[in-house]
Amino acid sequence: MAIPRCGISLRWGFSSLRHFAIYLLPVLLLWLTGCTSTQLSPGQRDWGPIYSQHTDVDGNLRTRAAGPVYEHVTSPGGDQFTAVRPLYSKTVDAKKEKTHHEVLWPLASSKHWLGEHRWWAGPVLGWNYDVDDPESQKRLWVLPMWFSGKTRAGEDYWALFPIYGNLRDFGSMDEINWQLWPLHVTTRKNDLTSDAWLWPIYSKTTGDDIHRFRVFPFYGTSTFRDDYTKRFIAWPFWTDATYTYDDDPGRGFMLFPLYGQLDSATKHTRWYLPPFFRFENDVNGQKINFPWPLYQYQTGETIDKKYVFPLFGTKKVGDTQSDFWLFPVFWHQQIQRGEQRVDRKLALPVWHHETRTEGDGTVSSRKTKLWPLGSVRREGEVRRTRAFDLWPTVDTAPIERNYAPLWTVYRQDERPGGRSDTEILWGMYRHLNHGPGEKHQSVFPFWERWEDDQGSGWQIGKGLFGMQSGESKKKARVLWFF
Repeated sequence: MAIPRCGISLRWGFSSLRHFAIYLLPVLLLWLTGCTSTQLSPGQRDWGPIYSQHTDVDGNLRTRAAGPVYEHVTSPGGDQFTAVRPLYSKTVDAKKEKTHHEVLWPLASSKHWLGEHRWWAGPVLGWNYDVDDPESQKRLWVLPMWFSGKTRAGEDYWALFPIYGNLRDFGSMDEINWQLWPLHVTTRKNDLTSDAWLWPIYSKTTGDDIHRFRVFPFYGTSTFRDDYTKRFIAWPFWTDATYTYDDDPGRGFMLFPLYGQLDSATKHTRWYLPPFFRFENDVNGQKINFPWPLYQYQTGETIDKKYVFPLFGTKKVGDTQSDFWLFPVFWHQQIQRGEQRVDRKLALPVWHHETRTEGDGTVSSRKTKLWPLGSVRREGEVRRTRAFDLWPTVDTAPIERNYAPLWTVYRQDERPGGRSDTEILWGMYRHLNHGPGEKHQSVFPFWERWEDDQGSGWQIGKGLFGMQSGESKKKARVLWFF
Protein backbone atom coordinates (compact mmCIF):
# COMPACT_ATOMS: atom_id res chain seq x y z
CA MET A 1 0.00 0.00 0.00
CA ALA A 2 1.41 3.37 -0.95
CA ILE A 3 2.03 5.89 1.77
CA PRO A 4 0.27 9.19 0.96
CA ARG A 5 2.52 12.22 0.58
CA CYS A 6 1.62 15.14 2.82
CA GLY A 7 4.01 17.87 1.73
CA ILE A 8 1.19 20.11 0.44
CA SER A 9 -0.76 19.85 3.70
CA LEU A 10 2.38 20.59 5.76
CA ARG A 11 3.18 23.65 3.68
CA TRP A 12 -0.41 24.79 4.01
CA GLY A 13 -0.26 24.29 7.79
CA PHE A 14 2.94 26.29 8.22
CA SER A 15 1.60 29.04 5.98
CA SER A 16 -1.60 29.27 8.02
CA LEU A 17 0.33 29.47 11.28
CA ARG A 18 2.55 32.21 9.86
CA HIS A 19 -0.43 34.30 8.78
CA PHE A 20 -2.13 33.71 12.12
CA ALA A 21 0.98 34.91 13.98
CA ILE A 22 1.17 38.03 11.79
CA TYR A 23 -2.44 38.95 12.65
CA LEU A 24 -2.06 38.03 16.32
CA LEU A 25 1.12 40.04 17.00
CA PRO A 26 -0.49 43.53 16.75
CA VAL A 27 -3.33 42.38 19.01
CA LEU A 28 -0.83 41.16 21.62
CA LEU A 29 1.12 44.42 21.43
CA LEU A 30 -2.06 46.44 21.93
CA TRP A 31 -2.99 44.21 24.84
CA LEU A 32 0.39 44.64 26.51
CA THR A 33 0.30 48.42 26.01
CA GLY A 34 -3.21 48.72 27.35
CA CYS A 35 -2.48 46.55 30.35
CA THR A 36 0.64 48.49 31.18
CA SER A 37 -1.26 51.73 31.12
CA THR A 38 -3.93 50.54 33.58
CA GLN A 39 -2.60 51.48 36.99
CA LEU A 40 -3.81 50.23 40.33
CA SER A 41 -2.97 53.59 41.84
CA PRO A 42 -0.17 56.06 41.17
CA GLY A 43 3.09 54.17 40.81
CA GLN A 44 1.51 50.70 40.90
CA ARG A 45 1.35 48.09 38.12
CA ASP A 46 0.63 44.38 38.26
CA TRP A 47 1.84 41.96 35.62
CA GLY A 48 2.13 39.02 37.96
CA PRO A 49 5.58 37.42 37.99
CA ILE A 50 6.49 39.13 34.70
CA TYR A 51 6.57 42.68 36.05
CA SER A 52 5.08 44.51 39.03
CA GLN A 53 5.49 47.82 40.80
CA HIS A 54 3.71 48.80 43.99
CA THR A 55 4.17 50.33 47.42
CA ASP A 56 4.46 47.52 49.94
CA VAL A 57 3.08 47.35 53.45
CA ASP A 58 6.34 48.82 54.83
CA GLY A 59 6.00 51.92 52.63
CA ASN A 60 8.76 50.92 50.20
CA LEU A 61 8.37 51.29 46.44
CA ARG A 62 9.06 47.78 45.14
CA THR A 63 9.67 46.90 41.47
CA ARG A 64 10.12 43.28 40.36
CA ALA A 65 10.45 41.44 37.05
CA ALA A 66 11.03 37.87 35.86
CA GLY A 67 9.64 36.35 39.03
CA PRO A 68 12.25 36.50 41.82
CA VAL A 69 15.14 37.39 39.49
CA TYR A 70 14.98 41.21 39.32
CA GLU A 71 14.04 43.42 42.28
CA HIS A 72 14.48 47.09 43.10
CA VAL A 73 13.31 48.59 46.40
CA THR A 74 13.39 52.22 47.52
CA SER A 75 12.46 53.15 51.09
CA PRO A 76 10.98 56.49 52.20
CA GLY A 77 14.26 57.22 53.99
CA GLY A 78 16.34 56.85 50.84
CA ASP A 79 17.64 53.31 51.37
CA GLN A 80 17.79 51.24 48.20
CA PHE A 81 18.16 47.59 47.25
CA THR A 82 18.69 46.14 43.77
CA ALA A 83 19.12 42.47 42.83
CA VAL A 84 19.50 40.37 39.69
CA ARG A 85 19.42 37.00 41.39
CA PRO A 86 21.50 35.03 41.83
CA LEU A 87 24.14 37.05 39.98
CA TYR A 88 24.25 40.43 41.72
CA SER A 89 22.80 42.57 44.50
CA LYS A 90 23.38 46.12 45.74
CA THR A 91 22.31 47.52 49.12
CA VAL A 92 22.45 51.23 49.98
CA ASP A 93 21.99 52.41 53.59
CA ALA A 94 21.57 56.18 53.29
CA LYS A 95 21.74 56.89 57.02
CA LYS A 96 24.97 54.92 57.59
CA GLU A 97 26.44 56.02 54.22
CA LYS A 98 26.98 52.34 53.42
CA THR A 99 26.91 50.65 50.00
CA HIS A 100 27.28 46.89 49.63
CA HIS A 101 27.70 45.01 46.33
CA GLU A 102 27.61 41.21 46.05
CA VAL A 103 28.39 39.16 42.94
CA LEU A 104 27.52 35.45 42.98
CA TRP A 105 27.90 35.52 46.75
CA PRO A 106 30.13 34.31 48.33
CA LEU A 107 32.36 34.60 45.28
CA ALA A 108 32.71 38.40 45.38
CA SER A 109 31.67 41.29 47.63
CA SER A 110 32.42 45.02 47.90
CA LYS A 111 31.49 47.29 50.81
CA HIS A 112 31.86 51.09 51.09
CA TRP A 113 31.22 52.55 54.53
CA LEU A 114 32.04 56.07 55.77
CA GLY A 115 35.02 56.39 53.42
CA GLU A 116 36.26 52.84 53.97
CA HIS A 117 36.28 50.22 51.19
CA ARG A 118 36.58 46.46 51.72
CA TRP A 119 36.18 43.84 49.01
CA TRP A 120 36.95 40.31 47.96
CA ALA A 121 36.77 38.31 44.73
CA GLY A 122 37.54 34.65 45.31
CA PRO A 123 41.00 34.45 46.95
CA VAL A 124 41.72 38.16 46.34
CA LEU A 125 40.94 40.52 49.25
CA GLY A 126 41.38 44.27 49.53
CA TRP A 127 40.99 46.98 52.19
CA ASN A 128 41.27 50.75 51.90
CA TYR A 129 40.63 52.44 55.22
CA ASP A 130 40.12 55.93 53.71
CA VAL A 131 39.47 56.17 49.96
CA ASP A 132 39.86 59.96 50.11
CA ASP A 133 43.41 59.74 51.50
CA PRO A 134 46.01 58.28 49.09
CA GLU A 135 48.33 57.67 52.09
CA SER A 136 45.75 55.79 54.16
CA GLN A 137 46.20 52.24 55.45
CA LYS A 138 45.66 49.63 52.70
CA ARG A 139 45.82 45.87 52.22
CA LEU A 140 45.83 43.60 49.15
CA TRP A 141 45.95 39.84 49.60
CA VAL A 142 45.97 37.07 46.98
CA LEU A 143 45.63 34.03 49.22
CA PRO A 144 47.73 32.16 50.03
CA MET A 145 50.74 33.65 48.21
CA TRP A 146 50.72 37.47 47.95
CA PHE A 147 50.30 40.05 50.74
CA SER A 148 50.92 43.77 50.39
CA GLY A 149 49.75 47.06 51.82
CA LYS A 150 50.49 50.23 53.72
CA THR A 151 50.56 50.56 57.52
CA ARG A 152 48.87 53.25 59.62
CA ALA A 153 52.26 54.97 59.78
CA GLY A 154 52.48 55.06 55.96
CA GLU A 155 55.07 52.27 55.58
CA ASP A 156 54.74 50.00 52.53
CA TYR A 157 55.15 46.24 52.87
CA TRP A 158 54.83 43.10 50.76
CA ALA A 159 55.20 39.36 51.06
CA LEU A 160 55.41 36.46 48.58
CA PHE A 161 54.77 33.20 50.38
CA PRO A 162 56.89 31.13 50.96
CA ILE A 163 59.87 32.95 49.39
CA TYR A 164 60.02 36.28 51.24
CA GLY A 165 57.75 38.20 53.56
CA ASN A 166 57.57 41.51 55.39
CA LEU A 167 53.99 41.45 56.67
CA ARG A 168 52.45 44.05 59.00
CA ASP A 169 49.36 44.04 61.23
CA PHE A 170 48.48 40.43 60.42
CA GLY A 171 46.19 38.70 62.88
CA SER A 172 47.42 39.51 66.38
CA MET A 173 50.98 40.23 65.20
CA ASP A 174 52.42 43.67 64.53
CA GLU A 175 55.02 42.29 62.13
CA ILE A 176 55.90 38.94 60.51
CA ASN A 177 59.04 38.40 58.42
CA TRP A 178 60.26 35.27 56.67
CA GLN A 179 62.86 34.09 54.21
CA LEU A 180 62.11 30.77 52.51
CA TRP A 181 59.41 29.92 55.05
CA PRO A 182 59.66 27.86 57.23
CA LEU A 183 63.45 28.15 57.06
CA HIS A 184 63.54 31.50 58.91
CA VAL A 185 60.59 33.34 60.48
CA THR A 186 60.57 36.32 62.86
CA THR A 187 57.53 37.92 64.54
CA ARG A 188 56.91 40.97 66.70
CA LYS A 189 54.00 41.86 68.95
CA ASN A 190 54.44 44.96 71.10
CA ASP A 191 57.79 44.33 72.88
CA LEU A 192 57.69 40.57 72.22
CA THR A 193 60.06 39.34 69.48
CA SER A 194 60.35 35.75 68.24
CA ASP A 195 63.06 34.27 66.02
CA ALA A 196 62.38 30.82 64.49
CA TRP A 197 64.44 28.52 62.28
CA LEU A 198 62.81 25.57 60.54
CA TRP A 199 59.54 26.66 62.19
CA PRO A 200 58.16 25.25 64.43
CA ILE A 201 61.30 23.33 65.44
CA TYR A 202 63.61 26.05 66.77
CA SER A 203 62.27 29.28 68.30
CA LYS A 204 63.45 31.90 70.76
CA THR A 205 61.17 34.63 72.12
CA THR A 206 62.23 37.60 74.23
CA GLY A 207 60.44 40.57 75.75
CA ASP A 208 60.37 42.78 78.80
CA ASP A 209 58.73 40.11 80.95
CA ILE A 210 58.76 36.93 78.85
CA HIS A 211 61.45 34.49 77.78
CA ARG A 212 60.68 31.40 75.67
CA PHE A 213 62.91 28.83 74.06
CA ARG A 214 62.16 25.56 72.26
CA VAL A 215 63.65 22.88 70.09
CA PHE A 216 60.40 21.16 69.24
CA PRO A 217 59.42 18.51 70.20
CA PHE A 218 62.52 17.74 72.27
CA TYR A 219 62.71 20.56 74.78
CA GLY A 220 61.07 23.90 75.51
CA THR A 221 60.76 26.41 78.32
CA SER A 222 58.67 29.54 78.99
CA THR A 223 59.15 32.08 81.80
CA PHE A 224 56.86 35.01 82.59
CA ARG A 225 58.27 37.55 85.06
CA ASP A 226 58.54 35.84 88.44
CA ASP A 227 55.06 34.34 88.05
CA TYR A 228 55.75 30.96 86.43
CA THR A 229 58.15 28.70 84.58
CA LYS A 230 56.83 26.04 82.20
CA ARG A 231 58.71 23.46 80.17
CA PHE A 232 58.28 20.32 78.08
CA ILE A 233 60.57 17.39 77.34
CA ALA A 234 59.70 15.13 74.41
CA TRP A 235 56.34 16.87 73.96
CA PRO A 236 53.62 15.80 74.60
CA PHE A 237 54.92 13.08 76.91
CA TRP A 238 56.37 15.26 79.67
CA THR A 239 55.32 18.77 80.73
CA ASP A 240 55.77 20.53 84.07
CA ALA A 241 55.17 23.97 85.55
CA THR A 242 56.16 25.93 88.64
CA TYR A 243 53.94 28.83 89.72
CA THR A 244 55.32 31.53 91.99
CA TYR A 245 52.29 33.82 92.25
CA ASP A 246 52.21 35.52 95.64
CA ASP A 247 48.61 34.46 96.28
CA ASP A 248 48.66 31.05 94.56
CA PRO A 249 52.07 29.30 94.35
CA GLY A 250 52.21 25.70 93.21
CA ARG A 251 53.70 22.97 91.03
CA GLY A 252 52.39 20.50 88.49
CA PHE A 253 53.42 17.95 85.89
CA MET A 254 51.91 15.58 83.32
CA LEU A 255 53.27 12.26 82.05
CA PHE A 256 51.11 11.84 78.97
CA PRO A 257 49.02 9.73 78.49
CA LEU A 258 49.31 8.10 81.94
CA TYR A 259 49.09 10.59 84.81
CA GLY A 260 49.21 14.28 85.75
CA GLN A 261 48.82 16.44 88.84
CA LEU A 262 48.71 20.09 89.87
CA ASP A 263 48.84 21.39 93.45
CA SER A 264 48.65 25.05 94.43
CA ALA A 265 47.36 27.10 97.31
CA THR A 266 43.86 27.22 95.77
CA LYS A 267 43.65 24.19 93.47
CA HIS A 268 44.32 20.44 93.50
CA THR A 269 44.00 18.46 90.25
CA ARG A 270 44.64 14.85 89.26
CA TRP A 271 44.54 13.38 85.72
CA TYR A 272 44.40 9.66 84.99
CA LEU A 273 44.83 8.70 81.33
CA PRO A 274 44.50 12.40 80.44
CA PRO A 275 42.28 13.92 79.21
CA PHE A 276 39.71 11.20 79.98
CA PHE A 277 39.71 11.21 83.80
CA ARG A 278 40.12 14.45 85.73
CA PHE A 279 39.39 15.35 89.36
CA GLU A 280 39.85 18.94 90.45
CA ASN A 281 38.98 20.88 93.58
CA ASP A 282 39.52 24.57 94.17
CA VAL A 283 38.23 27.23 96.54
CA ASN A 284 35.24 27.95 94.28
CA GLY A 285 34.10 24.46 93.32
CA GLN A 286 35.16 21.29 91.57
CA LYS A 287 35.57 19.74 88.14
CA ILE A 288 35.20 16.07 87.20
CA ASN A 289 35.63 14.23 83.88
CA PHE A 290 34.73 10.54 84.23
CA PRO A 291 35.53 9.85 81.44
CA TRP A 292 35.69 12.87 79.16
CA PRO A 293 33.61 13.64 77.15
CA LEU A 294 30.92 11.22 78.38
CA TYR A 295 30.54 12.65 81.88
CA GLN A 296 31.56 16.22 82.70
CA TYR A 297 30.74 18.00 85.94
CA GLN A 298 31.88 21.45 87.05
CA THR A 299 30.86 23.97 89.68
CA GLY A 300 32.37 27.35 90.41
CA GLU A 301 31.81 30.99 91.17
CA THR A 302 30.54 31.76 87.65
CA ILE A 303 29.96 28.32 86.10
CA ASP A 304 27.71 25.31 86.63
CA LYS A 305 28.03 22.41 84.20
CA LYS A 306 26.79 18.83 83.98
CA TYR A 307 27.03 16.71 80.82
CA VAL A 308 26.03 13.10 80.29
CA PHE A 309 27.17 13.10 76.70
CA PRO A 310 25.47 12.74 74.23
CA LEU A 311 22.21 12.15 76.13
CA PHE A 312 21.80 15.48 77.90
CA GLY A 313 23.75 18.38 79.35
CA THR A 314 23.38 21.79 80.96
CA LYS A 315 25.87 24.63 81.32
CA LYS A 316 25.45 28.05 82.89
CA VAL A 317 28.14 30.71 82.69
CA GLY A 318 27.11 34.01 84.23
CA ASP A 319 23.77 35.01 82.69
CA THR A 320 24.04 32.53 79.81
CA GLN A 321 22.59 29.02 80.01
CA SER A 322 22.74 26.26 77.40
CA ASP A 323 21.05 22.83 77.56
CA PHE A 324 21.07 19.95 75.08
CA TRP A 325 19.39 16.58 74.67
CA LEU A 326 20.61 13.90 72.25
CA PHE A 327 23.51 16.08 71.12
CA PRO A 328 23.56 17.77 68.66
CA VAL A 329 19.81 17.61 67.92
CA PHE A 330 17.90 19.36 70.72
CA TRP A 331 19.10 22.65 72.28
CA HIS A 332 17.78 25.34 74.59
CA GLN A 333 19.77 28.54 75.12
CA GLN A 334 19.13 31.60 77.27
CA ILE A 335 21.48 34.52 76.66
CA GLN A 336 21.50 37.88 78.42
CA ARG A 337 22.86 40.71 76.25
CA GLY A 338 22.71 43.87 78.27
CA GLU A 339 19.03 44.61 78.85
CA GLN A 340 17.94 42.13 76.19
CA ARG A 341 17.26 38.44 76.87
CA VAL A 342 17.45 35.89 74.03
CA ASP A 343 15.58 32.60 74.41
CA ARG A 344 16.41 30.06 71.70
CA LYS A 345 15.08 26.51 71.14
CA LEU A 346 16.44 24.19 68.44
CA ALA A 347 15.65 20.76 67.03
CA LEU A 348 18.39 20.59 64.43
CA PRO A 349 18.16 20.85 61.54
CA VAL A 350 14.36 21.02 61.33
CA TRP A 351 13.03 23.45 63.94
CA HIS A 352 14.29 26.80 65.24
CA HIS A 353 12.49 29.19 67.59
CA GLU A 354 13.89 32.41 69.05
CA THR A 355 12.38 35.13 71.23
CA ARG A 356 14.07 38.42 72.17
CA THR A 357 12.70 40.23 75.21
CA GLU A 358 13.73 43.75 76.24
CA GLY A 359 14.38 44.93 79.78
CA ASP A 360 10.83 46.27 80.20
CA GLY A 361 9.37 42.86 79.35
CA THR A 362 8.25 43.65 75.79
CA VAL A 363 8.97 41.08 73.08
CA SER A 364 10.96 42.85 70.34
CA SER A 365 11.14 39.86 67.98
CA ARG A 366 9.98 36.28 67.65
CA LYS A 367 11.15 33.87 64.95
CA THR A 368 10.05 30.32 64.17
CA LYS A 369 11.42 28.18 61.35
CA LEU A 370 10.31 24.71 60.23
CA TRP A 371 12.99 23.73 57.78
CA PRO A 372 12.62 23.44 54.81
CA LEU A 373 8.89 24.22 54.75
CA GLY A 374 8.81 27.82 55.96
CA SER A 375 9.33 30.45 58.63
CA VAL A 376 7.37 33.06 60.59
CA ARG A 377 9.04 36.18 62.00
CA ARG A 378 7.67 39.04 64.05
CA GLU A 379 9.92 42.07 64.36
CA GLY A 380 8.32 45.03 66.08
CA GLU A 381 4.89 45.47 64.50
CA VAL A 382 5.64 43.41 61.37
CA ARG A 383 4.90 39.71 60.97
CA ARG A 384 6.55 37.99 57.98
CA THR A 385 5.67 34.49 56.76
CA ARG A 386 7.70 32.62 54.13
CA ALA A 387 7.44 29.25 52.37
CA PHE A 388 9.66 27.57 51.40
CA ASP A 389 12.70 28.45 53.52
CA LEU A 390 15.45 26.14 52.28
CA TRP A 391 18.53 27.63 53.97
CA PRO A 392 19.05 25.64 57.21
CA THR A 393 20.24 28.53 59.38
CA VAL A 394 18.42 31.71 60.45
CA ASP A 395 19.23 35.34 59.62
CA THR A 396 21.94 34.74 57.03
CA ALA A 397 21.69 38.18 55.39
CA PRO A 398 23.52 37.40 52.09
CA ILE A 399 21.26 34.37 51.55
CA GLU A 400 18.16 36.52 52.14
CA ARG A 401 19.38 39.10 49.64
CA ASN A 402 20.66 36.84 46.87
CA TYR A 403 19.02 33.43 47.03
CA ALA A 404 16.04 33.05 49.38
CA PRO A 405 13.46 34.72 47.04
CA LEU A 406 14.29 32.11 44.37
CA TRP A 407 12.66 29.39 46.47
CA THR A 408 10.09 31.49 48.37
CA VAL A 409 6.83 30.55 46.63
CA TYR A 410 4.61 32.09 49.34
CA ARG A 411 5.17 35.28 51.32
CA GLN A 412 3.01 37.43 53.54
CA ASP A 413 3.89 40.63 55.42
CA GLU A 414 1.38 41.89 58.00
CA ARG A 415 1.09 45.07 60.03
CA PRO A 416 -1.46 46.20 62.64
CA GLY A 417 -4.88 47.26 61.42
CA GLY A 418 -5.25 44.38 58.99
CA ARG A 419 -2.74 45.79 56.52
CA SER A 420 -0.92 43.06 54.62
CA ASP A 421 0.87 41.98 51.43
CA THR A 422 0.37 38.39 50.25
CA GLU A 423 1.95 36.74 47.20
CA ILE A 424 2.02 33.22 45.77
CA LEU A 425 4.42 32.12 43.02
CA TRP A 426 6.09 35.55 42.80
CA GLY A 427 2.87 37.37 41.93
CA MET A 428 0.72 34.81 40.14
CA TYR A 429 -1.59 35.54 43.06
CA ARG A 430 -1.24 38.89 44.80
CA HIS A 431 -3.34 40.53 47.52
CA LEU A 432 -2.39 43.98 48.82
CA ASN A 433 -4.50 45.40 51.65
CA HIS A 434 -3.18 48.71 52.95
CA GLY A 435 -6.46 49.92 54.41
CA PRO A 436 -9.59 51.63 52.93
CA GLY A 437 -8.91 52.96 49.43
CA GLU A 438 -5.68 50.99 49.09
CA LYS A 439 -6.52 47.45 48.07
CA HIS A 440 -5.60 45.21 45.18
CA GLN A 441 -6.15 41.53 44.42
CA SER A 442 -5.19 39.57 41.31
CA VAL A 443 -4.80 36.10 39.84
CA PHE A 444 -2.54 36.73 36.87
CA PRO A 445 -3.53 36.95 34.04
CA PHE A 446 -7.14 35.97 34.59
CA TRP A 447 -8.69 38.39 37.07
CA GLU A 448 -8.00 41.39 39.27
CA ARG A 449 -9.81 44.00 41.28
CA TRP A 450 -8.67 47.15 43.02
CA GLU A 451 -9.74 50.02 45.21
CA ASP A 452 -7.92 53.35 45.35
CA ASP A 453 -8.57 57.05 45.92
CA GLN A 454 -10.04 57.30 42.38
CA GLY A 455 -12.62 54.58 42.93
CA SER A 456 -12.68 50.83 42.37
CA GLY A 457 -12.82 48.35 39.56
CA TRP A 458 -12.22 44.87 38.28
CA GLN A 459 -11.20 43.27 35.03
CA ILE A 460 -10.83 39.86 33.39
CA GLY A 461 -7.94 38.87 31.17
CA LYS A 462 -5.96 42.09 31.69
CA GLY A 463 -8.55 44.19 29.86
CA LEU A 464 -10.72 41.80 27.89
CA PHE A 465 -13.68 42.86 29.99
CA GLY A 466 -14.03 44.98 33.13
CA MET A 467 -15.92 47.50 35.25
CA GLN A 468 -14.68 50.73 36.82
CA SER A 469 -16.51 53.08 39.17
CA GLY A 470 -15.68 56.43 40.67
CA GLU A 471 -17.22 59.85 41.33
CA SER A 472 -20.74 58.34 41.13
CA LYS A 473 -20.03 56.95 37.66
CA LYS A 474 -19.67 53.43 36.40
CA LYS A 475 -17.99 52.34 33.22
CA ALA A 476 -17.96 48.99 31.50
CA ARG A 477 -15.20 48.22 29.03
CA VAL A 478 -14.75 45.44 26.52
CA LEU A 479 -11.40 44.77 24.85
CA TRP A 480 -9.85 47.50 27.00
CA PHE A 481 -6.59 47.55 25.04
CA PHE A 482 -8.51 49.05 22.06
